[in-house]
Amino acid sequence: MERKEPVMAPSVSALEERIPLTWREVNELASVSTQANAVEKPESAVASPAGDAALAEPAAAEANRALTDEEIAALCDHLTPVLEKTIREALSQTLEMTLHNALMRVRSDLDRSIQPMIRQALERELRAEILSRALMRKGEDPQ
Repeated sequence: MERKEPVMAPSVSALEERIPLTWREVNELASVSTQANAVEKPESAVASPAGDAALAEPAAAEANRALTDEEIAALCDHLTPVLEKTIREALSQTLEMTLHNALMRVRSDLDRSIQPMIRQALERELRAEILSRALMRKGEDPQ
């Protein structure tokens, strides 16, 4: 079965032919659209019934008022344990992950280095033994 490469259909026209606008015209249309949306928003607020505006004003007044010392203390008392627990859990997870990664790196380093270390030590001992045997055969004292 032969694989056919995808090709464009003959009925497809170039992008420039399908969209006759330049980038400058597109940006101008986008800025006009954004400005039109900004103008419509205040008009929709004015067109709303008076009952909705009366409900919105007390909520806005409550949002703008400052917290009293008692409210601040109560919020701190409530939020401190929650935040402390969340931070401790995040730090604990980070520490566990870091320690696990470090342990895995150390294990892999040991695994990679054990075989060459054993091989070097064995070669050194064998060469020393062979050298000492050769020296003993010649009658020399190995040092």
